[in-house]
Amino acid sequence: MHKPCVSHLKVALRLLRYLKLCPGQGLSFRKSDSFDITCFADSDWGKCLNTRKSITGYCIFLGQDLISWKSKKQTVSRSSGEAEYRAMCSATCEVVWIVNLLSELGVNCKVPVRLYCDSSAAISIAANPVFHERTKHFELDLYFLREKISSGFIQTVKVDSGSQLADIFTKGLSAGLFFLDLCVVKWFRVCTLLYLVIFSLVLRDWCSVLVDDHHVVNTELALGLELSGLPFFWALRKPVGSTELNLPDGFLERTRDRGVVWTSWVPQLQILNHESVGGFLTHCGWGSIVEGLMSGHPLIMLPFLVDQGLNARILVDKQVGIEVPRNEEDGSFTKESVARSVSVVVDDEGKICKANALEVSQIFGDTKREKTYINHFIDYLEKKRSVVSINDET
Repeated sequence: MHKPCVSHLKVALRLLRYLKLCPGQGLSFRKSDSFDITCFADSDWGKCLNTRKSITGYCIFLGQDLISWKSKKQTVSRSSGEAEYRAMCSATCEVVWIVNLLSELGVNCKVPVRLYCDSSAAISIAANPVFHERTKHFELDLYFLREKISSGFIQTVKVDSGSQLADIFTKGLSAGLFFLDLCVVKWFRVCTLLYLVIFSLVLRDWCSVLVDDHHVVNTELALGLELSGLPFFWALRKPVGSTELNLPDGFLERTRDRGVVWTSWVPQLQILNHESVGGFLTHCGWGSIVEGLMSGHPLIMLPFLVDQGLNARILVDKQVGIEVPRNEEDGSFTKESVARSVSVVVDDEGKICKANALEVSQIFGDTKREKTYINHFIDYLEKKRSVVSINDET
């Protein structure tokens, strides 16, 4: 870096050409006074079906900004604990390099560096001073990481698998989940993973609903989301026979740093169960209502047809969600009403809805209660059948 030459200039020019041809792509970096480094390391043991190599991945944050990440196949490991441990060692090597680089630039990073891993076995191996047969296959890695831990440079932290940010780098995801996880890594992380304060919206497609003017509906929804200032994931299909999304001019560009508009199929249940999701804006079809409440999310309701309005009013009475205010004469709504309804869910006003939605999710997840209801229903049908049979005979 202190003696640039022609080869460095060529690399810089190549990067500039790449950036010029990729507008709107990249990571967002925010100004911060924090120079704390945190790292997430993960491995998917024997994931490659051809070579049975494990897929290792890690991501490193400086403050709240993602500055380094990697995904690669590693040497064949004999256990998942070994694979996870190798991932931790790879991440530690990268952390050492980053800390040394920042030191040369006059930036002193806080130590110990927190290394998050979801494998108790790997963390135990790192802390265990006894050398045994399960660690003989990666002896050098074993001593390298153990030395960094004993010197106070690295601090290993156990994190649950659902909060492991490096998981995105170790396995293939469906397109919708990949972009949702990418959003979490890029935008939604707050301070440290253990104290995540995240809110996201999943908006169900309106274009399959028979509304007179899709453009007006999508425009008010989009502008309402923009006005709310909240991150979002919007599943939106194009209207039948149209090649346009009917979104306001410049909306995608203005919100690209905090939202995704996804135009193909998404695994709704998996997305609703994602930890980054904090609310569900739905048209109140019964299937969507059940899936949303099963996931424990308060609902932001915008009904259009048939029983959707009745469903919404019942759920509002049950205080598990909020209905977007609209004109009772023509059914229209405004961007302000959308923004207000969405924001209420994250404010103190939405605490009751969150608590009630969580309570309902526990009811939906009670398999014993569900079996009881089914058994009672079958008993009811059998009794009615007996009554009908007796009446027919008489």
